[in-house]
Amino acid sequence: MSFITHVLVASFHHRNGNQIDYAVPAFDTEQQSTIASKQAGIALPDELAVLPFLCIPDGAHSLSVESEDDGANLVFKTTDVTRSMVQKALVVLSTEPLISSLVVDKLILVTRAFFHQRDFSNLVVVDELYKTLKNTFHSYIPDSDLTTGLKLRETVTTFKGSLLQIFKLLLLQRRVLFFGTNTARLGQTQYGILSLFPGLLRSLCTLKPQDALLPANAESAADLRLASTASHWESLGLPLKLFGKESWFLPFISLHQIDLLTSPDIKAWVFGTSNSIFAVQRGANIDAIINTDTGAIDLINSSLSSAIALGGADRAFIEELVDTVIDSWDYDHDDLNSDQLGDYEGSDNYIRARFEEYTTSLLVTTKHTMMTGSGLDELDDTEDKDLLADFNYAWIELWMETDNYKEWVADPLVIQAIC
Repeated sequence: MSFITHVLVASFHHRNGNQIDYAVPAFDTEQQSTIASKQAGIALPDELAVLPFLCIPDGAHSLSVESEDDGANLVFKTTDVTRSMVQKALVVLSTEPLISSLVVDKLILVTRAFFHQRDFSNLVVVDELYKTLKNTFHSYIPDSDLTTGLKLRETVTTFKGSLLQIFKLLLLQRRVLFFGTNTARLGQTQYGILSLFPGLLRSLCTLKPQDALLPANAESAADLRLASTASHWESLGLPLKLFGKESWFLPFISLHQIDLLTSPDIKAWVFGTSNSIFAVQRGANIDAIINTDTGAIDLINSSLSSAIALGGADRAFIEELVDTVIDSWDYDHDDLNSDQLGDYEGSDNYIRARFEEYTTSLLVTTKHTMMTGSGLDELDDTEDKDLLADFNYAWIELWMETDNYKEWVADPLVIQAIC
């Protein structure tokens, strides 16, 4: 089984607009629908009809690398090249959230080679890229492959204390729009923040967590450590179910998908866009807009202000984390993207480990405290109640109304593990 389904060549056509020129392997469109028959370029399955608009010019998933060149430089010019500049993108479709540098670096190199040959009818490098990726990602994908290249240190220094507010806002399952003009950073930031929730990225994979984290031939220390981690997370009811049928995550949406913001079938969502028109969509009821360029949070729903405000314990946690990341960065000899796989203080793995500790503390404290009553109002003025106050009562009350909390608290395995 390979998680790489297709490699595509997308382009901007002077008459047709965005289109897919080539796919390896070819799509099965023998029974074309009305949508497929009206598409420019090669025919696409209905569920991928919006794909051309995600590839050019916004390669926001880090699985699309776009470039352009002067048409006069081509040694072989096809009939569709009628303008001075040629704009094309190579795109990788995967069933898993593979936006790591392991894929992106290959994609960048092949895109450069594709343009350097100055003949877009020669698709050998595209076919070879598909073969290489298919052979590379054909079985169990370790967590390191899901998180490499997410640049968490950069995210921490961009958002600083606001990062914990975003983390807690996503736990409330609201309508959150990520906006950024740098589409690569837009995708990396969203996936990076999701990687702070223990097991959440793995839960987005088609291969189930309990299967993926323990390969059949697990013998190495790393395999056993992963198995232990999976067992620990499961005992705590992790990952929390932030996304599902009525709660969507789309790291990038095009203008053709703007109706999703007002869809009655979607109660909560996390969407990413580089188009500012989304921010003023009528009836969208956006709760917050997060700017990945500046690190600013625009809290549209002012009723959430008190809930995501950081108390003393929250501020101490995030300030210590930010200081550690900054102190680990040698401004003269280093950059925030180097040594991403290290476990030193301030590394990406360190950041995830600290948020895992925070999440574990939240869950254990909540479960232990709530065993004395069914709601916050029933708690006495005890030390347990003071422990919950560290996470902000206003936020706790809203979290207890979410689907992810109700599903988590109803898990009998969690009760047994924490009792």
